[in-house]
Amino acid sequence: MEADTAVRNRDTIALVFILLIAGLALWVNFAPDNTFLGRDVTTRLGLDLQGGTQVLLKAQPQGDQAITPDEMATAARIIEQRVNGLGVSEAVVQRSGNDRIIVELPGVDNPEQAVQTLRSTGQLEFIDPQGQDIPSGTVVRTSNNPNPPALQATTSVTATGALTETTAQPELPIYTSITKGSDLDTNSVLAPVLDTQSVNGGFAVPFAYRGESASSLEQWTSQNQQQPMCIVIDSAVQSCAIVQATLVGGSGQITSGSQEEATAIFNQLKYGALPVSLLIESSRTITASLGEDSLNASLIAGIIGLCAVMLFLILYYRLPGLIAVLVLLF
Repeated sequence: MEADTAVRNRDTIALVFILLIAGLALWVNFAPDNTFLGRDVTTRLGLDLQGGTQVLLKAQPQGDQAITPDEMATAARIIEQRVNGLGVSEAVVQRSGNDRIIVELPGVDNPEQAVQTLRSTGQLEFIDPQGQDIPSGTVVRTSNNPNPPALQATTSVTATGALTETTAQPELPIYTSITKGSDLDTNSVLAPVLDTQSVNGGFAVPFAYRGESASSLEQWTSQNQQQPMCIVIDSAVQSCAIVQATLVGGSGQITSGSQEEATAIFNQLKYGALPVSLLIESSRTITASLGEDSLNASLIAGIIGLCAVMLFLILYYRLPGLIAVLVLLF
């Protein structure tokens, strides 16, 4: 009698334990906020299942200098950090050969802007526009970078199939650089915040320089009150503003009209400058059809295999087999 009671107690404890495990599993699967113990348990789909963009980036050597493996490894690491900063899940960054990097971005909303953010070198500098208000987006020559890739000779294919070469534009003026991109303190670059100082609103990315650039920026702004100064990222003018006060310590902020643009600037600056220039060698949009076909084929194979196992268990073990099948289904 005591033995039967002990067995029943043991079975009851086992049943309660199984029910607790089952309830926990159901809660994890159907949690409304897709979190478990503070961790996101959402199923994330890769490039093959939700589609996206695959880009092949090729490094461009500067002059006669060959690209080193260390430079490519550093470039791949910085790009991976920028991908993480964009919040792209299941992204893939891998090297291909000696001078190429493959980037896969599943389900990005704006692939063009994402790619530009990844391949930009992330060099921030302030320039003296010589009293001019240079339009945003203008590619300029600076004393730090007198021959930017965007103004170098490029080769293109015409409608007739002939190759044409666009030469560089040496007649463009060279603006004096007040700061150097290498002096940017990446630890001081903070995530975009609402620009409360601007009447037009928008978002701002705080930053600070160190060393010689901090002193140069403070000295130039103190001596050129009410004069224009332009912010340049990767040889492209971001904005020009009238100097209203001295930038003490070389710190300031870059304003942008949208949070998306501000986030792109933040990722360019926060994760350091790329050691090499990267050009887009190929870019293609991948649909999810191939992944869906593979997923459907896997589901069919799984159903067939499960049915075969269930049939064997029921025919061979009868009632215990039926119980095992119910557990397996659950």
